[in-house]
Amino acid sequence: MGLASVVQDSFGDESQVVIKISSHEPPYQYFDENGEPAGADVDWIRAAAEMGGIERELVFAPRGGEMPAELDGGRMFSMESELEYCLPHRVLELGVFLPRDSLVRELADLRGKRVAVVAGSFGASYLVRHGFRDGLAKATTASGAIDLLARGEVEAVVMESQQGLWALAESGRSGIILGKNPVCQMAYGFAVSAGEAPLRASLERGMAVIQRTGQYDRIAAAHLSSTEAGLNTGSSVFSLLYSYAVWVLVPLIFLVVLALAQLAGRRRTVEGRIAELEKELEELRRRDDVRRSERARERFVINRMSTVSLVDQLLSVSRSKNEEQPTELRV
Repeated sequence: MGLASVVQDSFGDESQVVIKISSHEPPYQYFDENGEPAGADVDWIRAAAEMGGIERELVFAPRGGEMPAELDGGRMFSMESELEYCLPHRVLELGVFLPRDSLVRELADLRGKRVAVVAGSFGASYLVRHGFRDGLAKATTASGAIDLLARGEVEAVVMESQQGLWALAESGRSGIILGKNPVCQMAYGFAVSAGEAPLRASLERGMAVIQRTGQYDRIAAAHLSSTEAGLNTGSSVFSLLYSYAVWVLVPLIFLVVLALAQLAGRRRTVEGRIAELEKELEELRRRDDVRRSERARERFVINRMSTVSLVDQLLSVSRSKNEEQPTELRV
């Protein structure tokens, strides 16, 4: 996380703070033609140190084996316990630089192709971790990687976007563009030697001040290309956290809305089914009433037929008796 390490001098000189920077990572950190430290990192650290109340002299030196730990494009080459990280203050993008007529659209399109990276950079380690070990051409600087692409020795360059844009501007080459889809984004901040909590706190306090006053953005505008994509337009740590929150909240809100829509659809389905069942129940009740009426009518008819039959039988018996009595003869 971060390209610069801020390290207190290990030789015990309490009047100095030694800052180890890369000699060839413009526009963030480098030494100019006069050997003076330059770049956005250098100016950010100077401004943050002043606003954070660091009164010791700042001494910028090239990174080397004498420092307790090194950061290179976000990758540490020593134990994490040797460093303490400041809050991230920016988001960097790992971009893909291509010929203007290239058909490459995303990282997967580069498999099996010759790709240039800056040796020891985050881009190099990222590609190795994602299975691109074969076919990597390593340049010592961003400008060197762009030269490989311009000469047609590679089909793409993967590096931090601002470094590639700076190299393109310095070389004056045309026909090379930064791809629209960044490979990834990474938090960017500084680090101090383990045990230097006061120094870290001072830097963080100073960084918050220059972000709030706009000095941070003025330094960024002076060093970085205005052609920034994605999250690089927001410089403060608050923009970083906000952007990460958006990445999480937007999909979460989408899932919630989708779940609610599915629930509403299921509710309509259930309500429709309930209405159908109520209609079926009503029809069953109507049919039951019809059957009951028919059975009652049948019983009435049967009962009436039984009564008529009984009366007929009684009349028949009565007629039979009358016929059996003798007729009296009167003289």
